[in-house]
Amino acid sequence: MINCKELRNKFKEQGCTFTIVCPTDPDYDKSRIIANSRFNYYPLAIGYCENAEDVSCAIKICKEAGLHLRIRSGGHQHEGMCSDNDVFIIDLSKIHTIRYTDNTNDYAWIPPGKKLQEVYKELESKNRIIPGGGCGSVNVGGLTQGGGWGLSARKYGLTADNIIEAEIVLANGKIVKANKDSYSELFWAIRGGGGGNFGVITDFLFKLSPLKDNVTTFELHWPKDKMLKIAKKWMQELPTHTCNLTTACRLSVTDQNTPSRTAILLVGQFYGEIPDLQKILQPFYDISKPTYELYESQTYTEIVNALLHSKKQSEPLPSLLAKRQTRLGSLLQPTVSLVKDEEAPTQTCDGPHPHKISSAFPIYDDALVDKIVTYLDNTKASEVVNLYLSLHGMGGAIQDFTEGPFPYRAKDFLLQFQAWWSNPEDPNTEKYIKWIEDFRTALQPHVEGAFINFPDASLVNRPDTPKGRIELLQYYYGDNLPKLIEIKKQVDPENLFSFGMSIPTET
Repeated sequence: MINCKELRNKFKEQGCTFTIVCPTDPDYDKSRIIANSRFNYYPLAIGYCENAEDVSCAIKICKEAGLHLRIRSGGHQHEGMCSDNDVFIIDLSKIHTIRYTDNTNDYAWIPPGKKLQEVYKELESKNRIIPGGGCGSVNVGGLTQGGGWGLSARKYGLTADNIIEAEIVLANGKIVKANKDSYSELFWAIRGGGGGNFGVITDFLFKLSPLKDNVTTFELHWPKDKMLKIAKKWMQELPTHTCNLTTACRLSVTDQNTPSRTAILLVGQFYGEIPDLQKILQPFYDISKPTYELYESQTYTEIVNALLHSKKQSEPLPSLLAKRQTRLGSLLQPTVSLVKDEEAPTQTCDGPHPHKISSAFPIYDDALVDKIVTYLDNTKASEVVNLYLSLHGMGGAIQDFTEGPFPYRAKDFLLQFQAWWSNPEDPNTEKYIKWIEDFRTALQPHVEGAFINFPDASLVNRPDTPKGRIELLQYYYGDNLPKLIEIKKQVDPENLFSFGMSIPTET
């Protein structure tokens, strides 16, 4: 196999000037890190491409050299499949400049390497928003291609529902624009068909949505003994309420050994004013007054004034919407430190952490809630691992969008099973992984399917076999899988973009 120095020379000979990091370079160990530190891969090289032409060059030369490729936007693929040993990583993090199509600010090209926190902050200054995810360190690329759930989803749909065109580098190195009129089947596939399957997306054209006069966020806490009633009320009411409200509910394993951990967390974002939101949430107060409550509301005028203020003075900014969105997202995904006395990371978005996640959609009845609470109650809490279930509200605009390969739009909510810890060498790692697997199994037959933004290769016994791969992907794509395979065969007939959960070229 070609070594990294020889590869770098090949790129130079072809006039490709983007940065390539090799194992002998001082930045290599930092460059190879991905968000799930449970995986410790050593790629052959990392290429920091800066435009579509760089990506095209990387694809052509790696094909000539017989190298396997991985595509990395922000490195947050939960199963670590944006990297591997001895592969060439096409890193897109340097493609990160937003470009507006005109002065109306109704449309913008947002590239895959742009972090969500930066997207929200910049769009806020123009009275615009996209319905992205909650974790500010996640980049646009992988999130969008998987669908993308966030706290504006019931108002404006999934992230993928808001793109109207994409620039894509195909497996033959050709740079194309995919939309409803050109490469229309490919355009259908990338809006929920998972990242890295059909080519390398180097830009997304988004339809931007206006910020309403008031945007309110909230956070409510309850103790463990209210879990059954709060969870049941959430499933029955909030997912089908006004589309101006998107909520999520986190149910955690906790006991006397973890006194600082919140058992029940309800968060959300409401396009409206606090009194109107509190009326909607009154049924939860009727069950029990929260042990903690926080409501924050801001008008667009206040946001702009705060941004202007920050340029003139060094005082802390008021709680801008971008900051609040990512804070709520981090609350849904807390993690822990291994050592009690050291400063613990407060959330999963602040750096690499070992973790395991899975997902499912409900076949709802009262037994589902009972089984969830029973499983959590029967789990012993630990200070070194956070174990919990996050419920994400769907419906609203998500159900209204009829295009793309995401097959579960009719569902009222999504379940995300999560385990996060701090030490990649934790001797109980396999126990944490098994906890996730057993939790999902315990909810049968009340759940089905899975969400590709939350990938889990352990849903089937042998995902490394052709039959197992198809069985696994059917969880995520359902009846749309045959069409995705056909599109894959057309745009990537040699299966260049291949990894553990990629769409194959044949059944």
